[in-house]
Amino acid sequence: AAVAAPAEEVAGKRKREEEEAGVAYIRLKGLPYSSTPAAVAEWLAAGGARLPSEEGSVVLRHNASGEAFARVLRETLPAAKALNRAPMGKRYVEVFEAGRADFERSEHSAAPDGAKLLVRLRGLPWGTTEEAVKVFLAPHAARAVHVVTRADGRQTGEAYAEFDSAETATAALEMHGQSMSGRYIELFPATKGEMYSVLAAHGGSADDGHGGADGDRRTVKVRGLPWGTTAADVVAFFGGMTVEGGAAGVVMPSDAEGRPTGDAFVTFATSEDAQAALRKDKATLQSRWVAVALAARDELRAAAAGHGADDPSSCFYAHPKFALAHPLDLPPHLSDLLSLDSRVCVRMKGLPTDISEDTLGELMPGPGPDRGPAPAIVRLVFRHDRPSGYAYALYESEELAAQALAVLSPTGGAAQVGGRAVEVHGCSLREMKHVCDRAIA
Repeated sequence: AAVAAPAEEVAGKRKREEEEAGVAYIRLKGLPYSSTPAAVAEWLAAGGARLPSEEGSVVLRHNASGEAFARVLRETLPAAKALNRAPMGKRYVEVFEAGRADFERSEHSAAPDGAKLLVRLRGLPWGTTEEAVKVFLAPHAARAVHVVTRADGRQTGEAYAEFDSAETATAALEMHGQSMSGRYIELFPATKGEMYSVLAAHGGSADDGHGGADGDRRTVKVRGLPWGTTAADVVAFFGGMTVEGGAAGVVMPSDAEGRPTGDAFVTFATSEDAQAALRKDKATLQSRWVAVALAARDELRAAAAGHGADDPSSCFYAHPKFALAHPLDLPPHLSDLLSLDSRVCVRMKGLPTDISEDTLGELMPGPGPDRGPAPAIVRLVFRHDRPSGYAYALYESEELAAQALAVLSPTGGAAQVGGRAVEVHGCSLREMKHVCDRAIA
């Protein structure tokens, strides 16, 4: 029986074959969201760069920087590098020489088949229906549309559209920037995992009574409580309705200095009692009217845990009013390589509110010829579904994160990003992942 060759021998044979074939590697950055490997290969070929094979020579990263890695024949490497800053569609693409290890890492982190079957829409007009989104996307026949709503029923301005093929979803991305009822609509590639995470974060689930389906929401949030209000006062305010746990079950959060926020979370024994409690909205408590609304599950959990700071940089606990544009899904090679305590992230504060993840990813390497490394992932932080000016960037190693900080802020603490002074600080993967996923306690 034949004996399988060791992995090291196979890798060595491949390396020798590529060296003999004269293969070189390049990295591209700034590709349009709708790019496909075939489109990148065609763009390279038009510029005189030839690929060693049609299959597997271009790997897209699908990250905020629009990155890809490609193999080209070494004799055409100068032609490939000459394409630096050449246009592809409406984008100017940067081209750099890269190494074989970079290409192989990108193969491990490439989006799996079917990962781009969905498109996320942002900036939708208030009151948009699923049917209206389908009409907007009519040229590309969306199979299903999910409009994102918060726990109180208000829309976030986002939706997810499902398509029957990756090709159709990619074609739909070409509608990025088109108008819908006078609103500028942004489109981004998405995955089902992302969609499920976002829908669950905003609407809760039906497996408990806190922010589940409409008929099963039992927790309300009371705002505007007078100074000195006690839990017993809150229970008395809802007289005639059964509060789960009585006064001991009322959660009254405090700010970072221990002062009451003026809010309270009250869980009732039945959803009927919760609906009756909503009729107390704008009622008077101790000569002051208070607001009563359904609470999201994450709001109650965060309040009960004592994590109520508005500033995500104060600690790695994310306040529920912050929601990220995307959850943080690490590619396999980074999941295996990084621990939660790895300081591979950069936190930014004070960004322009109109900046996009794509643009921020392009700006992160810094200005001038001595540009730092590009981040692998960028995530914007939203507050009340609006840009907060905060963002996180993740790098593939602590060394790359340190290099990025040194380039962005040589004197420490402040950087120029997009012509604006921005605070930048290193932080752990634990902090960024918690803010993105709200899953690490």
